[in-house]
Amino acid sequence: MNLTVITLFLIIVIATLVITYFAAKRTQTTGDFYTAGGGLTG
Repeated sequence: MNLTVITLFLIIVIATLVITYFAAKRTQTTGDFYTAGGGLTG
């Protein structure tokens, strides 16, 4: 495989994990998780 493709893939995976980590720290209760903290309306 091409080294550029592997590098870009790893960058995307790492960025996704970092975003998920910080988003998970903001969620304190299951209610926050399931209702998006009340930020979504019908």
